[in-house]
Amino acid sequence: MTENLVAEFSSRFDQPAISLTVRNCLRELQGSPSAARVVGLERLARDRLLAHLEIMDDRPCPTAGSKPSDKGRR
Repeated sequence: MTENLVAEFSSRFDQPAISLTVRNCLRELQGSPSAARVVGLERLARDRLLAHLEIMDDRPCPTAGSKPSDKGRR
């Protein structure tokens, strides 16, 4: 399953980040029946990775010449 997600998301996330997401999702599903965990784990991990992509894509890109310390100053 992790290999499937790495193949799908490797252009945006490295393998350790994807593995960590899968482990975190597995931990969240620990109380679920095993059949539900198998089906739900990949779906939940994919949803989490897609949500991270949305957050990353919604962040404004810094303009040329701006510095992080200039943020909020005017």
